[in-house]
This record gives sequence, C-alpha cells and structure tokens, in this order.
Amino acid sequence: PNHFLHRRLSVKTYEFFKFEVPPRASRPELEGRFQSIATRQNPDGDPCVEVLLMNDEQFARFVNNRPVVATFTSTPSNSGEIYWKLSAAVGKPRKYYLVFRNSLEGHGPSIVDADFTASFD
Repeated sequence: PNHFLHRRLSVKTYEFFKFEVPPRASRPELEGRFQSIATRQNPDGDPCVEVLLMNDEQFARFVNNRPVVATFTSTPSNSGEIYWKLSAAVGKPRKYYLVFRNSLEGHGPSIVDADFTASFD
C-alpha cells in the first residue's frame, strides 16, 4: 500500500496529490476518507469540499480551466469515504491526481483532514 496522504489541508481553491499505479499492477485501488473542520468562514456547516480523481489528460484540462469530466467526482460534502478501483497500464505507470476543491471559495479556505491510500497487488 502507498499511504500517500495523511494530513490536514487548507484548501483555498483546490489542492492536488499525484500518485502512480505501477505497470501491470493487479487490482489497484484507492481508498480513504476526508473530514472538513468547521471554521468561522463557514458557520452554517454548508458542504465544503468536492473530491475528484483525474488522469493526466483530465487534470491538464482542469488546471487550464477547461471543461472536464473526472474519473470520479464526489458531491460537495463535509466528510466522506471513497473506495475506487483504478486501472493500470501495461508498459508504463499510470498517473492519477486526487483533487480537493473548495466548494465555498468566497468564504475562505476549507480545512480538511484527509487520509488516503493507493493499494496494488
């Protein structure tokens, strides 16, 4: 397992974490959870964060403000758990981007505790 993310994030617009699935990995999976921390900027407890999973092409479109359909997109939420089966390439590693997007951008940063692992057999 690759425990690539275990920390508190301050998400102003978005934060991303890149990880790779090795070539010919069998049963690659992403699993984890996130929890938004209540802040003064969000006293109503409105959903704070969207979590997206993207490949190289999707992420390139996203960072260039172009329309994109992510591999996985959560609904805006204050917490959640994700379990997603990934795919592996045959000849080279496949890159993925786990993105946390602030759905309340105008209310200041969202503070998020995140814990994610990518597993490969």
